[in-house]
Amino acid sequence: DNLTTALSADWEIVSDIVVKLHWYAGSRSVKLYHFTLRRGQETMVMPVLDNPFVKRLIKKRGLNLILPEDDPQPGLN
Repeated sequence: DNLTTALSADWEIVSDIVVKLHWYAGSRSVKLYHFTLRRGQETMVMPVLDNPFVKRLIKKRGLNLILPEDDPQPGLN
């Protein structure tokens, strides 16, 4: 997992996580978490597909989720 690799390479999560729900053919969806990471002067946004590790990380660290108001997300929770 790229997020795990980045965190072990001293990248830090520096802001709330933006969550978007992407729909495929109107009937299938996937959650995508956008993590903003920083290491020194470098910053990057890393999109990560929904998975059990991400859910545990968010809960363990008490990270805040941002759900864009203009992005319809039925069934996100």
